[in-house]
Amino acid sequence: MSESQDFSELEPYSDHQVTSVLERLMKSEALFQALHKEFPGLDPNLVKEKMKGIDSVKAFQSQIMVPAVEYLFKTTTSGLTVSGLEHIEEDQCHVFISNHRDIVLDSVCLGWSSFKRIGRAMQMAIGSNLMKTEWVAHLFKLNKTVIVARHQKGRALLEASLKLSSYIAQLVTEGKDSLWIAQAEGRTKDGNDFTQSGLVKMLTLAGGKEWEAHIQGLNIVPVSISYEYDPCDLAKARERLQVLKTGSYEKAPDEDLASIAQGLNGFKGRVHLAVGKPISEFWDAQREGLTGKMRIARLQSVLDQQIISNYQLMPTNYICADLLSNEKINEKHYNEAELMAFQDRLERRLEGSSDPQALRNLNLVMYANPVRNKMALA
Repeated sequence: MSESQDFSELEPYSDHQVTSVLERLMKSEALFQALHKEFPGLDPNLVKEKMKGIDSVKAFQSQIMVPAVEYLFKTTTSGLTVSGLEHIEEDQCHVFISNHRDIVLDSVCLGWSSFKRIGRAMQMAIGSNLMKTEWVAHLFKLNKTVIVARHQKGRALLEASLKLSSYIAQLVTEGKDSLWIAQAEGRTKDGNDFTQSGLVKMLTLAGGKEWEAHIQGLNIVPVSISYEYDPCDLAKARERLQVLKTGSYEKAPDEDLASIAQGLNGFKGRVHLAVGKPISEFWDAQREGLTGKMRIARLQSVLDQQIISNYQLMPTNYICADLLSNEKINEKHYNEAELMAFQDRLERRLEGSSDPQALRNLNLVMYANPVRNKMALA
């Protein structure tokens, strides 16, 4: 990183910090209580033993995180498939802009794929709201997390956005590392994968008046992640329902951590990660004559078209589209067993709900919207 700017409050840990951070983590009762709760069969002494002697970020990821991630893939999914890696030059760094379904697993899928392919994971941008618990913050920063400031306004927001933009620019253009960042703040709750203008504006800030050349230098690549089942689907529906009824939703103090655990441990069925083509292939030919807000909107459109078109629709998406329309126009994409499995799962999860019909409808809409959005591109 450039010596002219101090990025210490947002950048991940470097190798020289790893040993001391792991020593603190090994003494954290809260960490091992959480591990015992989520993985009751896990021996904490074994975890501590594995942590000993680790003195680099890469060693931590290869010895601790990769086995943990592969265990999760094996026990909570029907398999992860990946497409589009051939679009990526291994000797270049990129900004990967992804749709956002799960707090942690979206970036983990891409990071794991990168680690297996080139021997290193990329950095990932995560909101500061997830860093309130000390041991969680340590784990994130050991895993190459860049902290994105949340809940700021006015000048403080502008300054934080400019610093993040500068950090990302230097990271990529100097060939230090690639970065994953979600296309919008917060997970989508309705299944619509659209890029926020604020993200695009943030990325352009460090480029100043030369923002087009700056954007080209970031080597932006859209990424689409799709899950057959979303473990947090009803939690998202409940949040949406409360917003519809009251106009707002306030999270419980430990809700983010609970959502992380639910997303990691819940059954996801088939998972597919689709890596798109660098946007430069689409942006060069269509940027002439665009000014101001039109440029931002055009860049959003280029990202959205790839993210939506590359999204791999699952049987659950087609099932929900048909259930909402009361027609079977998509029945060639699923079978009776898949239909029954989805309906049985949904009805079991709705038991005891105060407004099951509204939650059921919101849940169906969340799975059906990717079908609708893909059809709208055709």
